Amino acid sequence: MAEFIHVEIWKKKTPTKGIVNEAAAEWLLREGDLTEPWLYLIDADGTIVERWGPLFDLDDVRAALEGL
Repeated sequence: MAEFIHVEIWKKKTPTKGIVNEAAAEWLLREGDLTEPWLYLIDADGTIVERWGPLFDLDDVRAALEGL
């Protein structure tokens, strides 16, 4: 079984400026750049075991899920 969680990136967005929410900043900001989308595979203990992004192969995701 898999559960999917969406983290909204923007806390507040105006036509000229967006404010990134804290959760998105922690997970998606890398060296000051915001990259998304990301897909994380988290095991039953809450450990991130895989991370794909922004482009990923669904066959890789299926294989990793089956390996849990």
